Amino acid sequence: MGQVLVVDDEDVLLEMIVALVDDLGYKSLVATNGDEALHVLHDQSEPPALIISDVMMPKMNGVELLESLQSSSQYNHIPFILMSAAGRPSNAHGESFFLQKPFSIDTLIELIDRYAGGKQVRQSGSCSG
Repeated sequence: MGQVLVVDDEDVLLEMIVALVDDLGYKSLVATNGDEALHVLHDQSEPPALIISDVMMPKMNGVELLESLQSSSQYNHIPFILMSAAGRPSNAHGESFFLQKPFSIDTLIELIDRYAGGKQVRQSGSCSG
């Protein structure tokens, strides 16, 4: 399976999503803000199958990361899931899906399966990060 880049500055949520991605059989790539995510992407030999990013982060937020990737022919095809507790930002355009926090683990599994083509793992629970 491919790689999934998870971008979030909340350690608990980041670790939970990474564990889920790993359980689904993907290799996790991790960044704590958009600027770091760009560096992680540039260090990879091939782009990830999916990017999951929080909106509100220091240095470069999720919307700015999305905009940066959309302007790049190397990365503009990658499915991008934005997530936030504050609601969908009015300036966000082009994401594959917006995920409102808190969300259920089952919803996230379904989205990873849909956008990255992973196998479905049955788990239940929720995340309020």
